[in-house]
Amino acid sequence: MLDQLRISASPGAIEQDALPQILVVEDNETLLAFLANRLGTHYRLLLASNGARAWELAQQHLPDLVISDVMMPLMDGFELTQRLKTSSVTDHIAVILLTDKAAPKSRLDGLGHGADDYIAKPFQLDELTLRVSMSRKTLDRKVQSLTQLAPNELIRNYQLLRGAELLGSGQPISQVAYQVGFESPSHFSYAFRELYALTPSEFARRY
Repeated sequence: MLDQLRISASPGAIEQDALPQILVVEDNETLLAFLANRLGTHYRLLLASNGARAWELAQQHLPDLVISDVMMPLMDGFELTQRLKTSSVTDHIAVILLTDKAAPKSRLDGLGHGADDYIAKPFQLDELTLRVSMSRKTLDRKVQSLTQLAPNELIRNYQLLRGAELLGSGQPISQVAYQVGFESPSHFSYAFRELYALTPSEFARRY
């Protein structure tokens, strides 16, 4: 069975934990394996063969995106989407539904349950990949509505918070700068002063 956790990354890419995570839900094992093979070089993947298992994985791992078939055993894609979009824990997760039903009513049903996008089978892999670029915008909007910060600002503030903790433990500024992901100590110092109104040296002297 392909109903399992799978984590992949392209050789030489950024660390796996930094890659976006996608939950792929499909009861056709051949199609599930195909999607896993094609998407697994650029994303961390969670795989499920039915909606019930997908709902468990979504709550546990909070993926960035769910790509789901509609017609599945135990829980179909419509119900899965509705659960994801009506829970405050998972409502930020973007959802793309895949289905053999291309009729306008079926599309409206999917979108009515909260899906962010809808793709009829058979589909071109290039189209699916493009829709996955587009669906991350939903996550960006959710982050900004919750924190009043753009995702890159939120990440930068976390880096600087971690940097402040390391400076407080006595580590040198240059080491801290690279350790929290800045390209240079001068860049780290500039961003640190912007956020805390203190240079890293001034901050460190207070500890």
